[in-house]
This record gives sequence, structure tokens and C-alpha cells, in this order.
Amino acid sequence: MTEFKTKHPHRILVTGARAPAALHIARLLTDAGCHVFMSDTLRWPFSNGSRACIQYYRFRSPVEDWERFCFDIVQLINDNSITHVIPTCEEVFHLARLWKDLKPTASLFAPKVSTLLNAHNKLSFIQRAADLGLEVPDTRLLLSPDDIQKSDHTRVLKPIWSRFAEKVFIQPNSSDLQKIKPSAAAPWISQEFLEGEEICAFAFAKDGNTLGISAYHPLYRAGKGAAIYFKPVATEIVAPFVQTYIEGENWTGQISFDLIRMKDGKILPLECNPRSTSGIHFFRDPTSFCSTFLCNEQDGPEADLSISQSVPLAMLSYGLVEAIRRRKYRHWISDLQNSRSAMKWPNDAIPIWRQFLTIMEFTLRSLHNRTSLLEATTSDIRWDGDPKK
Repeated sequence: MTEFKTKHPHRILVTGARAPAALHIARLLTDAGCHVFMSDTLRWPFSNGSRACIQYYRFRSPVEDWERFCFDIVQLINDNSITHVIPTCEEVFHLARLWKDLKPTASLFAPKVSTLLNAHNKLSFIQRAADLGLEVPDTRLLLSPDDIQKSDHTRVLKPIWSRFAEKVFIQPNSSDLQKIKPSAAAPWISQEFLEGEEICAFAFAKDGNTLGISAYHPLYRAGKGAAIYFKPVATEIVAPFVQTYIEGENWTGQISFDLIRMKDGKILPLECNPRSTSGIHFFRDPTSFCSTFLCNEQDGPEADLSISQSVPLAMLSYGLVEAIRRRKYRHWISDLQNSRSAMKWPNDAIPIWRQFLTIMEFTLRSLHNRTSLLEATTSDIRWDGDPKK
């Protein structure tokens, strides 16, 4: 592998500083000799306390003020001579649109908008996977309340645009079905319920070449959504599916999949998240990561699958509640003790109070907008079929 050069450090902007994944990427890049800047809409993202962040910049919400968002990003790139931009959350859709319209000088680590939306849209993702010869669950479009009546209680219903398993109904009862109001403007899907082992897969790629893959079981979650405990899985299990999709879409950027491993060993997809996820935490070697990412090395870094990882603060809240509800308190203690903190990094202790500040900011947003805390974490950057695409 080519030795990573630091004589002329790359100047990289990592967006989505609210996410642990963004901080992890910044740490990898910084320890390889890059100059890393970070940005988000938040006042108090915990990543701002890291040594991996030279400077934090706050930009306007692309959902609330698209023109000012574009101005902020372009000015940030020009003022700091940014060479690469790496999105990590749903701002990736807005950045891809910005690059399509304004063509900033920096390189964006993401595919074009249409490719992103095909992956984000839960119906078109399944259809595209089927077109590539991959086996998929039966998935149907719901455009009106009348369509709900044609869906039986054995299936899974969810909005076509969604994240973190919000508003997902698994084998809904009659009362649940009354709550679902699909329309042409806000369509849903009805998907075959699959029994098997859930696996999350993460990868990053360039021009259809898969550069790195990790996979894990999400043993604990924040509610029904984001995983907070990651038990590693051998990547050979998911690699054929991941590589086929990436090659077929000529993918550049980060991508992740929620998959089901059936009893017969087949891997079937549930949905796709075309952004960073917790799978990035299994990559621990800064030099190999950056050599692949910046120097186009084809022999990508291998994920460290030797130990489970967790987000301790979330495990002490969401994880503990789940363990008590399932009467698996002892398992929870053992799992927590035998995992590595995804937030921990050599010589970069993040003050605990910064994490609480970030949580407090989301809580205030939630109260102000009268939404759930989970919705508040993405309301300013989410993309739900924007007609301006």
C-alpha cells in the first residue's frame, strides 16, 4: 500500500458534526495528517470539543433557508481552501443538489442526487436491487387510505421517506392501520415481513469500487431506530449484496444497508441509508483509511471486527431501559463491559458535558417544534422528496 503523504495536507470539511460517525471520520483523517474542519447547524455539537476539529462552522438549515445554506457552504470552502467535503448525515442530499447547481471547487464524497434518491426512496431501492439481480422482499406502493385496506396484518408498513425506523408498523393491528394516511405527496410502502437475523452493513466506495465494508448486529437501539450497540459480523456474509449494488450504481461515497439473513443463509434487503452509519467505527487505522480514500488505493482498509462497540451514554439510557423491559439486565451489564466505546479515541477525550449540551439543544428543538426528540435530531437536514431536487 502506498505510504500516505502529509507534506501538503489535504484540507477536508466533514459535515454533520452532530454524529459520532462524523467525529470518527475526523479523527481518522486528522491522525493521518489531514487538516479537518467540521460543520453543522447546531450551536453545540460535541465534535467541536475534539482535537480532530481545527475549526467548527455553523451553517443555516438547508430545509429552512436553502439559499443561505448554499452561501454558507461555498464561502466556507473558499475561505479555507477546502479540497474535499465528506457528508455524514442527511445533509448529503442537499450538498449533492448544491454541487449539481453551483459546482463548488472541492470534491464531494457522494454520488449525484438522482442516485442518492434512488437509494433513499424505500420503494425505488428495492426495485433497483431487483433490477441488479438481487433477491428482494415483496414491496408495494401505498398512495391512499384505500390501499391500506389491501394490506394484511402480516406485513411491514412504513413511509417511503423516513429514517431511524420512525413511523414503522410491524405486523400492524386494526388500530395501527387507522393511523396510517398515505397520499401521493406522502407515500408509504407495504413490505413482506421477513423472519431472520438482522444485519447492518456499511461500506464506502469510489466509482463503483467497494473500498471498505463492515457489518454488525444491532443488539440495542435507541427506541426502534438507531443502533447503539454493534456486534461485529463477518463481512463475507454481506459482501456479495453490497458489492453488487455499489457496482451497479457506480457508487461514490458512503452507504449502508439494513439486511435480513434468512434461515437458509440468503441475504435480503429491507432498506438503504445512503450516508454514514455506525459501521464506520470498525475502521481504526488512519493511514490505511486515508490512503484508500485520498490516494485511490484499490486494496482498501479492513474493518477491525475483533470486539463489539457501543455508545456508552446511549447504553446507559436507552439500552438500560430496553434491558429492563426484556428482563435481560445481566446480559446488558456483560455486553457493556465487553464492548469498546465507539466514542473513545487515543489522546482525544471528549468532555461529557459537551454531549449533554448537544442533547439539550435537540431537546429544546423538540419542545419548540412540538416533535419527538428523535424527529428533532434530523428536522433541519432531512430530505423527504423535495420537489426542488
